[in-house]
Amino acid sequence: MKTLINQLMKVRLWLLIAVFWSVINAAGDIILPYLMKEIVDGGVVTGNMAYISRMALIMLGVALVNAVVRYAKNYFTIRTAQGYAKNMRIAIFKKVMDLMPRDVERLGQASLITRTTNDIMQVQTTLDMALRVMIRFPVNCLGGIVMVFLMDVKIALILLAIVPVTAVLSIVLVKKTVPMFDSAQKLLDGFNKAIRTKLSGIRIVHAFNKIGAEERKVDGINRELSDTNAKVDRTMAILNPTSTFIMSMTVIGIVLYGIVRIRDNTLMLGTLMASIQYATQILIFAVQSTMFFARIPKAAVSARRLEEVMISKPRPTDAGASAGVQKGKDSPLSEIRFENVTFRYPGAEKAVLEDVSFCLRRGEVSAIIGPTGSGKTTIINLIERFCDVNGGRITFDGTDIREIKQNDLREKLSLSPQRPYVFGGPLRAVLQDGNPNASEKDMLTALKVAQAAEFVFAPGSGLDTVLSQGGSNLSGGQKQRISIARALVRRSDFYLFDDSFSALDFKTDAALRSALRAYTKDAGVVIVSERIGTVKDSDQIIVLDQGKVAGAGRHEALLEHCAVYREIVRSQLTTEAEP
Repeated sequence: MKTLINQLMKVRLWLLIAVFWSVINAAGDIILPYLMKEIVDGGVVTGNMAYISRMALIMLGVALVNAVVRYAKNYFTIRTAQGYAKNMRIAIFKKVMDLMPRDVERLGQASLITRTTNDIMQVQTTLDMALRVMIRFPVNCLGGIVMVFLMDVKIALILLAIVPVTAVLSIVLVKKTVPMFDSAQKLLDGFNKAIRTKLSGIRIVHAFNKIGAEERKVDGINRELSDTNAKVDRTMAILNPTSTFIMSMTVIGIVLYGIVRIRDNTLMLGTLMASIQYATQILIFAVQSTMFFARIPKAAVSARRLEEVMISKPRPTDAGASAGVQKGKDSPLSEIRFENVTFRYPGAEKAVLEDVSFCLRRGEVSAIIGPTGSGKTTIINLIERFCDVNGGRITFDGTDIREIKQNDLREKLSLSPQRPYVFGGPLRAVLQDGNPNASEKDMLTALKVAQAAEFVFAPGSGLDTVLSQGGSNLSGGQKQRISIARALVRRSDFYLFDDSFSALDFKTDAALRSALRAYTKDAGVVIVSERIGTVKDSDQIIVLDQGKVAGAGRHEALLEHCAVYREIVRSQLTTEAEP
């Protein structure tokens, strides 16, 4: 809970002010019944109107001040709880942005959304209730019991007998509801994940006539979630009637006992009335505190889920970056070199890359080819420093990339990822994700090179064409070309294309690569692909097989000397030759 407490410390000023006004408000609540007792016993019983008037004015003044104090308490309570929630949302979002992609997949996108919204709201509501109830409860409870003790010890003992009953009720509810709330939150994650998955794959659902089957799956999850929540609600439903019964019996007991004492002239009417008010205050706060304790399990589950995100290992940091290295950050990057690089994903038994060495040079087109799972995309991830090597090193112009600030490192690179993602909005804004300062001419040129000119020159299109979130109104090839154009707009020293031509037909592929050579003649280009036709004209082809470099060179040389490359060529030529 350390990170959650750290976020609370950011609003500690509002927290302290809210606590202060809560204590003052509780003190006002304690004073008012005593003033009423004085009016009855000292004025009404004796018929002293002057005393009644004087005490009534004092009571009115205390009530007015207490009303203002209550408003201040509520205001600063809201400021504290809302401020805490705001800080937590920002902290969780920043943390998620700082996580490695595999950690995001481990936690789950749907779960992260639930944690950022529902879980934070649960903690916020509990904090709000703590400031409204739990700060005042000990003051009102102890203060009320002390006041009753001062007025009548026997009535005070009746009140004290109720405390352990309320405590036992709270403990039983907390123990019973903790596993229920945990299950409910996990089921909510599952429900959100199911909805998100079905919406993302809506075309497949329709294409395979799976609407009914998917509805039944979601209905099953929804039913289980509803049953769990209903079970929680049934357990919580015991609280109010039980607490009300205890409170009513206590007040009735005090009234009956008080009547007997008044009849025996051993108790004043005002003392009985004040005792009833104190008893009511104490029991109301006892009920509210029990409700608060009943909320704790749900908040504890949410807090634990938030803490899980906050303590997740972040992506590589800039801890090793040195100031001296940054002096050359504005100079062009000439080469990227892998030196005996080994990489293993966390928890994996086998390394994805093992003792890999090669050099990527500015002004050249380098291609990386190999079977599925050979480590091609991992190389791109390592260059972008989405993860760090386990052995060996990667250098930019001789400097280990772990000594370069990540922002400076990525200024040298421009990536078109394996799975192109298009943020929703006008095409102009999508391209400016790559370069916010790109001119209209820059964007038009990049679109032409990426063979995406139809977005500009087709009727009803242009840079203001609105694209749907995730590019749902685009074909696979269109998304890839938009992704390529976004990368080209960036104008970097090295362009990384991770299987970015896979959805393009051969004619478009060839035209794009031809235009790309002219556009990037002063930069380095790295193309990851499984197509021989896409890579054969490259200045250097690096062949990967089972995480190792099986060969490197031009197309003709590899055909002669690299068996793995020959097999890839043979299999693709055979496939293309088949009718």
